[in-house]
Amino acid sequence: MKWLLVVYICSGITGECRIPPEYPAVKNNYYDCVQDGLGDAYEILFGSESIFNSEMIVNSQLYPQYKCSPVKDEGKIVT
Repeated sequence: MKWLLVVYICSGITGECRIPPEYPAVKNNYYDCVQDGLGDAYEILFGSESIFNSEMIVNSQLYPQYKCSPVKDEGKIVT
């Protein structure tokens, strides 16, 4: 079974959550999904390539969320 990882960046001020363009992402197993969810959420907010600075995070009260949902692994059709 594959897992669908969706990372959200949410604002405590507006209550809105946005999904970064590279999500959702398919992961091979639940462990990888949770591990990548935690790491990716951190990198999006605090990583060296983050578009968010500390002032933006504080002023909008930004926080990350992520969700791992099971998806059917349909496999690939080989012709």
